Amino acid sequence: MTEPANVALVQSIANRSDLLRALRDGPVERRPLGDALGVSRSTVDRAVRNLSDHGLVAQTDAGLRLTLRGRLSLDAYDAFVETAAGLSRARPLLAPLSDSVTLEPPLFRDARLVDAHEDDPVGTLRSAMERADRVWLVTPIVLDDFVDACRSAVVDGGLDLDLVCTSTALDSLVTDHRDAVLSAMDTGRLRLHRTGRDFECGLFVVDADDDTAAYAIVFDGDDGVRAVVASDDEQAGAWARHRATSLVEGATPLSPE
Repeated sequence: MTEPANVALVQSIANRSDLLRALRDGPVERRPLGDALGVSRSTVDRAVRNLSDHGLVAQTDAGLRLTLRGRLSLDAYDAFVETAAGLSRARPLLAPLSDSVTLEPPLFRDARLVDAHEDDPVGTLRSAMERADRVWLVTPIVLDDFVDACRSAVVDGGLDLDLVCTSTALDSLVTDHRDAVLSAMDTGRLRLHRTGRDFECGLFVVDADDDTAAYAIVFDGDDGVRAVVASDDEQAGAWARHRATSLVEGATPLSPE
């Protein structure tokens, strides 16, 4: 990707992304294109020559249009910009985490950051669970103020919940919340799984109405939630669902006894 031709391609897309976006809905003549962008005809001509050299735009009888390469390149560039913007906003939340934490870029694309200093991250998870058909929760700690909400969603709301915990978290859960755990497990809709893996971040995955939303949970070091990164992005949801189901498959299922 660092080859000069590839660098030049990315620079052209970045420098002329407004022009490329103006062609996204179909061909546009050069003069109206210049008027829409607020630039001269000569500026449009120079930009078109450059973009044509990269195979991003083409001249047709109806005007300038995006090529397939141009459309895909613009989509990839816009996705990168949105992801980078999300990562920039999340920087204070990510700073305490180690470089090895398993998170994926799409999670930050147009993400909502729910910071405990300004909002209620656990309330965000609770609201998401209320509309869910199925949830996967991967966590290294027990969120005491979230346990009753989970029990109610499973017992009264018919939620399917897979809960993957570290040994320490699981021991705390069954000791401090035994009745809630047993009543939920008796429905057959709560499945507990013990994992030998350690996690810095929790993962909360919500299936609702055929859509999947992903929530990364950042803890504060005192068994509380520092923030939640929430994403409705399709790729983020697909990654989070695959990650959660893989962890379930690799964990040890527990019975109610």
